[in-house]
Amino acid sequence: MEPGNASPLVSVVVPVYNVCRYICHFARSLFSQTYPEIQFVFVNDGTKDDSMERLRKVLQEEFPSLEPRVTVVEQPNRGLPAARRRGLQEVRGDFVLQVDSDDWMEPDMVAVLVEEALRTGSDLVYCDYYKEKKSKTETCTEAVYPEEHRDDMFLDLIHGRNFHGYFWNKLVRTSLYDNYLVFPMYGMREDLTVTLQLLFYAGDRISHVARPLYHYRRTNADAVSRMKLIRRRRESGRNMMLLFDGWRGREGRTPLTGYEDAFLMQAAYYGVASRDYSVFKQYPYLLEYVLARPTFKPTGLRRGRQTVLNFSLWLYRRFHRT
Repeated sequence: MEPGNASPLVSVVVPVYNVCRYICHFARSLFSQTYPEIQFVFVNDGTKDDSMERLRKVLQEEFPSLEPRVTVVEQPNRGLPAARRRGLQEVRGDFVLQVDSDDWMEPDMVAVLVEEALRTGSDLVYCDYYKEKKSKTETCTEAVYPEEHRDDMFLDLIHGRNFHGYFWNKLVRTSLYDNYLVFPMYGMREDLTVTLQLLFYAGDRISHVARPLYHYRRTNADAVSRMKLIRRRRESGRNMMLLFDGWRGREGRTPLTGYEDAFLMQAAYYGVASRDYSVFKQYPYLLEYVLARPTFKPTGLRRGRQTVLNFSLWLYRRFHRT
C-alpha cells in the first residue's frame, strides 16, 4: 500500500517463550491498541509454561472480536531469532512491528507510528521508550540523525550508544524484508544485525517519533538480555561475524560499507571478552585485520576495551596461534 492510504495493515509479530508472569499484561496492551487494522502473529517457541493458555484466555474472554485477526504458530524451541523469522513468514501487512511478550505498549503506539510513516513516507519509524526497572521507570530517548549525519547513526548502532537496534520500537515497511538479508543465529544483538540492514535499505526514508511508546521490562530474569555477561558477549560477537561474513565479497555498497573498521573491532572485542578465541580460527581474516591495524588509531571502542583487545590478541598470537 502506498503512503497516503488511510489504514494500511500492520502485522505485529510476537515470539512467546516462558513469559507466563507477563503475558496477560502484554496481551491486553496489544489487543487494546487504538489502531484498527492489525494482524496479530504469535509464535509459540516451545514454551514450557502456560503462557499460551493465558494468552488464549485473555483473547477469548476479553477480546473475542479480535480472534479472526490472530495467527498462532506452534514450533519446537529454536530460539528467539528463529521464532522471529517464522513469524515473518505469516506477515500479511504493509508494515511489521516485532515486539517482546514480556513488555507492554502504550495504547496508541501503532497508531502514532503509522501516522508518522504515512505523513513522511518513511519506510522505518522509530520512537523513544520507557525502561521499566524494579524501583523506577526510566525514559529513554533515541538520538535523531539528519541525513548528512547518518554515518553517526550506524556507528552508534554498532557500539550501542545513543541509538539501538531494538525491534520493538521500530515500525518497518514489510517490503524491506524482501531484500537480501543475513539473519542471526543467536539471541544477543540479533536485533542489531537485522536492524542495521533494514536501515541500509530504508536509506533516507527514516523518521523518529519523539515520544516514549513502549515499555521495556528489565525485571524478567529469564529474558535473553539477562543471561550471563560472558555468554551475551560471545553471542553478540558471533552474530556480528555472521552478518559480516554474509555480506563479505558482495559487489557494490553494502550495509557495512564505511563501517567495517568499527564493526570488526567491536566483534573482535566481544570474542576476546568472552574468551571465544575459536572465532578467530573460524574467521582468520578477523585476526589478521586486528593484528595489522595500527594500535593507536581510534576504533570507537572505549580506551579500556581497546587495551584489552590489543593485549589479548598479542598474547594469543604469541602463545596459542598455530
